[in-house]
Amino acid sequence: TETAAINLTLAERHPHADLVPCVVHYVRAQFFSAYFYITGMLEPALKRMWYPARYAGGEETASLVRRDAEAEVHVCFATLNGQVAELGPHLLGAQINLADITLAYWYASVAHLAGVAALDALAAHAAHVYARPKLRPFARQAAKMVTMRESGADMAARATSGEK
Repeated sequence: TETAAINLTLAERHPHADLVPCVVHYVRAQFFSAYFYITGMLEPALKRMWYPARYAGGEETASLVRRDAEAEVHVCFATLNGQVAELGPHLLGAQINLADITLAYWYASVAHLAGVAALDALAAHAAHVYARPKLRPFARQAAKMVTMRESGADMAARATSGEK
């Protein structure tokens, strides 16, 4: 919640960046709906998927938490893919906003998952967002997160299996 609040506060304090529709703009409510969907639905599902033991009562239920969270992640991305496909190239049409940047970041962190990679509108959306020179470091950061998460999962799997 802190990251979403900080990003929204910074975007609104710097209106020249035009990342949040102004109060009188008719798409402001749509922007908040999209942003809160990403930060309130997608992000928590991603966290449950990546860290299921934190949300499970024990190791025996962690796999169930992960499975349910992964299904929710797929539903969220499919919903957002439909919105981008309909309105694109961004979530609200032609103008990029904070929700687009947030979505592109999370998409890049899971684009390798089966089912997510097939969402063509989101793949094009992320590529379009990260074509902006100032946003390219965030694409690299998301890719690094995937590598770290995968290597951490590999190490955890080896540790529980007794491998060295």
